[in-house]
Amino acid sequence: MSADDVGPEDCAYCVGIPVTRRAFLESAEDSVRWDYVPRIVDGYRFERDGLERAWAEYQRQVAGLLESATAVFRDLGVAVSTETDLATLRSAARERRVVILTTHWRSTPFTEADVADAAGLLRRVLEPKSWIEKRLRAGLSKKLRVGWFRRFDSAVDEARRRGELLARVIDVLNEEDARARSDRDVRAGSASSKRRAPPPADRAPCLTRFRVEWELGGVLAEQAHVELSDGVQRVTDLGASLRDARTMDFSMCFSSELQDAFLLMSPDGHVVATYEQASIPISILTLKRTFDLLRARRRPYAQARMQASRDLYEELRR
Repeated sequence: MSADDVGPEDCAYCVGIPVTRRAFLESAEDSVRWDYVPRIVDGYRFERDGLERAWAEYQRQVAGLLESATAVFRDLGVAVSTETDLATLRSAARERRVVILTTHWRSTPFTEADVADAAGLLRRVLEPKSWIEKRLRAGLSKKLRVGWFRRFDSAVDEARRRGELLARVIDVLNEEDARARSDRDVRAGSASSKRRAPPPADRAPCLTRFRVEWELGGVLAEQAHVELSDGVQRVTDLGASLRDARTMDFSMCFSSELQDAFLLMSPDGHVVATYEQASIPISILTLKRTFDLLRARRRPYAQARMQASRDLYEELRR
């Protein structure tokens, strides 16, 4: 027996996207507070009775599956929440050893409106001290076409006179985020990590939006990233709510980026995530198999989750 061994009764399954028609319609009406359903509904905007058609399809592909799955998970002893807010997650993290979150998250491009301190941002890029500031300065140098016949200081002064300097820095931030996503997209499989956050040198290639916000705190405003029942929430607020969780499983698309974020906030945390597009049916099947394995024999959650994924993959290949 290990201190990390758990059973289904030690797990909490939390859903942040709508499961009921009421929640679906509420989020469909407010694209500022929510993101997932408004994106879906937008695809039906030119159809007659588009909202009802959108709900019918959503109920078939998402809500109905989640409703059925949560009933099964409850019977196995798993604590279930289908209307999950920050307070729900905080409670789940205190009462259960494993918190599984199925939801949607987003990452939008940087704009000048995201800059809380323009002078501070320019100072940190132009007079770099940290690895990220040096990385951004190098990107700015390329953006301004600095070379043998064009000195960096002169190029900066020219961009400043034209009122373009801040915009060029924003361009560099977005290019770094795009490069990080491209690197992520060529990876395959799932990742389970239980390790301390690597030193900055090992992190340098992965400048996702959240990482930039984290490293340049104070000069950039953090945007809301993760959807819950009461709206899209900031990752740092989500992290604070899950501080007491021993193991977190982010059952959502490309959640490895959130894994990186949580390891920054909780270096000793144990986070299960994926580099790939998530599928609600596959996620449900994997979790059901995971809980069955844990019911048969207590073991570390990540071990059972990995075994369940392998078994399901082999079955689907036959």
